[in-house]
Amino acid sequence: GGNPWLAVGTKYLKMTNTLLTSYGLMIQFIGAIQVRAIMPICLVYWMLKQSGRLDYILTQSVGTRTAYMNLDFEALRAEMVEDLRKRGIRDTVVLQAMNTVPREEFVPESHLEHAYYNGALPLPAKQTISQPYVVALMLSALKLQPHFKVLEIGTGSGYAAAVLGQIVQQVYTVERQEELVEYAKTRLNELGYKNVAVHQGDGTLGWPEAAPYDAIVVAA
Repeated sequence: GGNPWLAVGTKYLKMTNTLLTSYGLMIQFIGAIQVRAIMPICLVYWMLKQSGRLDYILTQSVGTRTAYMNLDFEALRAEMVEDLRKRGIRDTVVLQAMNTVPREEFVPESHLEHAYYNGALPLPAKQTISQPYVVALMLSALKLQPHFKVLEIGTGSGYAAAVLGQIVQQVYTVERQEELVEYAKTRLNELGYKNVAVHQGDGTLGWPEAAPYDAIVVAA
Protein backbone atom coordinates (compact mmCIF):
# COMPACT_ATOMS: atom_id res chain seq x y z
CA GLY A 1 0.00 0.00 0.00
CA GLY A 2 0.92 3.66 -0.09
CA ASN A 3 2.18 5.82 -2.87
CA PRO A 4 5.60 4.60 -4.16
CA TRP A 5 6.41 8.07 -5.56
CA LEU A 6 5.79 9.53 -2.13
CA ALA A 7 8.05 6.98 -0.43
CA VAL A 8 10.94 7.37 -2.89
CA GLY A 9 10.52 11.14 -3.09
CA THR A 10 10.50 11.53 0.67
CA LYS A 11 13.67 9.43 0.95
CA TYR A 12 15.62 11.63 -1.49
CA LEU A 13 14.00 14.78 -0.20
CA LYS A 14 15.27 14.07 3.31
CA MET A 15 18.77 13.39 2.03
CA THR A 16 18.79 16.48 -0.19
CA ASN A 17 17.15 18.68 2.42
CA THR A 18 19.95 17.87 4.88
CA LEU A 19 22.47 18.48 2.15
CA LEU A 20 21.10 21.80 0.97
CA THR A 21 20.40 23.19 4.41
CA SER A 22 24.14 23.27 5.03
CA TYR A 23 24.40 25.68 2.08
CA GLY A 24 21.67 27.95 3.36
CA LEU A 25 18.96 26.53 1.07
CA MET A 26 15.60 25.14 2.15
CA ILE A 27 13.19 22.81 0.40
CA GLN A 28 9.67 22.70 1.68
CA PHE A 29 7.69 19.52 1.31
CA ILE A 30 3.97 19.97 0.65
CA GLY A 31 2.22 16.80 -0.54
CA ALA A 32 2.98 14.11 -3.10
CA ILE A 33 2.63 16.41 -6.14
CA GLN A 34 5.44 18.65 -4.95
CA VAL A 35 7.62 15.63 -4.26
CA ARG A 36 7.09 14.35 -7.80
CA ALA A 37 8.04 17.76 -9.19
CA ILE A 38 11.16 18.21 -7.09
CA MET A 39 12.45 14.65 -7.11
CA PRO A 40 14.59 15.05 -10.27
CA ILE A 41 16.31 18.04 -8.66
CA CYS A 42 16.85 16.05 -5.47
CA LEU A 43 18.35 13.19 -7.44
CA VAL A 44 20.76 15.51 -9.25
CA TYR A 45 21.94 17.11 -6.02
CA TRP A 46 22.27 13.73 -4.34
CA MET A 47 24.31 12.30 -7.21
CA LEU A 48 26.54 15.36 -7.29
CA LYS A 49 27.10 15.09 -3.57
CA GLN A 50 27.85 11.37 -3.76
CA SER A 51 30.40 11.93 -6.52
CA GLY A 52 31.99 14.88 -4.75
CA ARG A 53 31.15 17.23 -7.62
CA LEU A 54 28.82 19.45 -5.58
CA ASP A 55 31.53 20.37 -3.09
CA TYR A 56 33.92 20.95 -6.00
CA ILE A 57 31.50 23.24 -7.84
CA LEU A 58 30.70 25.28 -4.73
CA THR A 59 34.36 25.47 -3.72
CA GLN A 60 35.37 26.66 -7.19
CA SER A 61 32.64 29.30 -7.25
CA VAL A 62 33.36 30.65 -3.78
CA GLY A 63 37.10 30.33 -4.34
CA THR A 64 36.96 32.42 -7.51
CA ARG A 65 34.99 35.21 -5.82
CA THR A 66 37.36 35.12 -2.84
CA ALA A 67 40.37 35.38 -5.16
CA TYR A 68 38.90 38.48 -6.78
CA MET A 69 38.14 39.97 -3.37
CA ASN A 70 41.77 39.45 -2.40
CA LEU A 71 43.04 41.49 -5.33
CA ASP A 72 44.38 44.87 -4.26
CA PHE A 73 42.57 46.98 -6.86
CA GLU A 74 43.75 50.23 -5.31
CA ALA A 75 47.38 49.22 -5.77
CA LEU A 76 46.68 47.94 -9.28
CA ARG A 77 44.98 51.24 -10.12
CA ALA A 78 48.02 53.18 -8.91
CA GLU A 79 50.28 50.96 -11.02
CA MET A 80 48.09 51.60 -14.06
CA VAL A 81 48.34 55.38 -13.58
CA GLU A 82 52.13 55.16 -13.18
CA ASP A 83 52.27 53.14 -16.41
CA LEU A 84 50.20 55.84 -18.15
CA ARG A 85 52.73 58.46 -17.01
CA LYS A 86 55.56 56.39 -18.42
CA ARG A 87 53.67 56.16 -21.71
CA GLY A 88 53.57 59.94 -21.96
CA ILE A 89 50.24 60.96 -20.40
CA ARG A 90 50.89 64.29 -18.68
CA ASP A 91 47.40 65.60 -17.94
CA THR A 92 47.33 65.42 -14.14
CA VAL A 93 43.56 65.95 -13.98
CA VAL A 94 42.91 62.92 -16.19
CA LEU A 95 45.46 60.83 -14.29
CA GLN A 96 43.90 61.76 -10.97
CA ALA A 97 40.43 60.86 -12.25
CA MET A 98 41.64 57.50 -13.52
CA ASN A 99 43.28 56.88 -10.17
CA THR A 100 39.87 57.46 -8.57
CA VAL A 101 37.43 55.56 -10.80
CA PRO A 102 37.26 51.83 -9.94
CA ARG A 103 37.71 50.24 -13.37
CA GLU A 104 37.03 46.83 -11.84
CA GLU A 105 33.39 47.87 -11.42
CA PHE A 106 33.03 48.25 -15.19
CA VAL A 107 34.73 45.00 -16.17
CA PRO A 108 32.79 41.69 -16.38
CA GLU A 109 33.42 39.46 -13.37
CA SER A 110 35.09 36.84 -15.53
CA HIS A 111 37.85 39.36 -16.35
CA LEU A 112 38.26 41.09 -12.99
CA GLU A 113 41.83 39.92 -12.59
CA HIS A 114 42.68 41.87 -15.76
CA ALA A 115 40.77 45.03 -14.78
CA TYR A 116 43.92 47.18 -14.86
CA TYR A 117 45.63 45.43 -17.76
CA ASN A 118 46.49 48.01 -20.42
CA GLY A 119 44.42 46.39 -23.10
CA ALA A 120 40.84 46.07 -24.33
CA LEU A 121 38.56 43.59 -22.55
CA PRO A 122 35.33 41.96 -23.77
CA LEU A 123 31.90 43.35 -22.89
CA PRO A 124 28.35 42.17 -23.60
CA ALA A 125 26.96 42.66 -27.14
CA LYS A 126 30.37 41.64 -28.57
CA GLN A 127 31.88 45.02 -27.66
CA THR A 128 34.99 45.92 -25.66
CA ILE A 129 36.07 48.26 -22.90
CA SER A 130 38.88 50.43 -24.28
CA GLN A 131 42.38 50.05 -22.92
CA PRO A 132 43.25 52.62 -20.23
CA TYR A 133 45.92 54.28 -22.39
CA VAL A 134 43.42 55.04 -25.17
CA VAL A 135 40.95 56.50 -22.67
CA ALA A 136 43.66 58.67 -21.10
CA LEU A 137 44.99 59.82 -24.48
CA MET A 138 41.55 60.84 -25.80
CA LEU A 139 40.49 62.65 -22.65
CA SER A 140 43.81 64.47 -22.38
CA ALA A 141 43.34 65.78 -25.91
CA LEU A 142 40.09 67.48 -24.86
CA LYS A 143 41.85 69.84 -22.41
CA LEU A 144 38.95 69.37 -20.00
CA GLN A 145 37.80 72.09 -17.62
CA PRO A 146 35.52 71.70 -14.55
CA HIS A 147 32.68 73.72 -16.12
CA PHE A 148 32.62 71.69 -19.35
CA LYS A 149 29.59 69.88 -20.73
CA VAL A 150 30.84 66.88 -22.73
CA LEU A 151 29.20 64.59 -25.28
CA GLU A 152 30.54 61.04 -25.56
CA ILE A 153 29.61 58.83 -28.51
CA GLY A 154 29.89 55.15 -27.59
CA THR A 155 29.19 54.59 -23.90
CA GLY A 156 30.37 50.99 -23.81
CA SER A 157 30.83 49.93 -20.19
CA GLY A 158 30.46 53.48 -18.89
CA TYR A 159 34.06 53.63 -17.65
CA ALA A 160 35.20 56.57 -19.78
CA ALA A 161 32.00 58.42 -18.90
CA ALA A 162 32.77 57.88 -15.23
CA VAL A 163 36.28 59.28 -15.68
CA LEU A 164 34.77 62.29 -17.46
CA GLY A 165 32.25 62.64 -14.66
CA GLN A 166 35.10 63.02 -12.19
CA ILE A 167 36.44 66.00 -14.14
CA VAL A 168 33.61 67.95 -15.79
CA GLN A 169 30.26 69.37 -14.79
CA GLN A 170 28.02 67.21 -17.02
CA VAL A 171 28.45 64.23 -19.32
CA TYR A 172 25.98 63.12 -22.00
CA THR A 173 26.80 59.75 -23.49
CA VAL A 174 25.10 57.88 -26.35
CA GLU A 175 25.15 54.11 -26.91
CA ARG A 176 23.32 52.17 -29.63
CA GLN A 177 23.44 48.73 -27.95
CA GLU A 178 20.52 48.35 -25.52
CA GLU A 179 22.38 45.72 -23.49
CA LEU A 180 25.30 48.07 -22.94
CA VAL A 181 23.01 50.99 -22.08
CA GLU A 182 21.63 48.98 -19.15
CA TYR A 183 25.11 47.68 -18.29
CA ALA A 184 26.54 51.19 -18.08
CA LYS A 185 23.53 52.77 -16.36
CA THR A 186 23.55 50.15 -13.62
CA ARG A 187 27.22 50.69 -12.80
CA LEU A 188 27.13 54.47 -13.05
CA ASN A 189 24.06 54.65 -10.81
CA GLU A 190 25.54 52.28 -8.25
CA LEU A 191 28.69 54.39 -8.07
CA GLY A 192 26.70 57.63 -7.73
CA TYR A 193 27.60 59.39 -10.99
CA LYS A 194 24.61 61.71 -11.09
CA ASN A 195 26.26 64.04 -13.60
CA VAL A 196 26.37 61.33 -16.29
CA ALA A 197 23.30 60.86 -18.50
CA VAL A 198 23.10 57.76 -20.73
CA HIS A 199 20.95 57.68 -23.87
CA GLN A 200 20.25 54.83 -26.25
CA GLY A 201 20.41 55.96 -29.85
CA ASP A 202 22.37 56.42 -33.03
CA GLY A 203 25.64 58.09 -32.11
CA THR A 204 25.95 59.67 -35.56
CA LEU A 205 22.97 61.84 -34.62
CA GLY A 206 24.55 62.99 -31.38
CA TRP A 207 22.29 64.28 -28.61
CA PRO A 208 21.01 67.59 -30.03
CA GLU A 209 18.58 68.25 -27.16
CA ALA A 210 21.49 68.81 -24.78
CA ALA A 211 23.67 70.85 -27.19
CA PRO A 212 25.87 72.85 -27.31
CA TYR A 213 28.87 71.02 -25.87
CA ASP A 214 32.30 72.19 -24.82
CA ALA A 215 33.88 68.96 -26.04
CA ILE A 216 32.90 65.80 -27.94
CA VAL A 217 34.69 62.46 -27.74
CA VAL A 218 33.98 59.48 -29.99
CA ALA A 219 34.94 55.96 -28.86
CA ALA A 220 36.06 53.43 -31.44
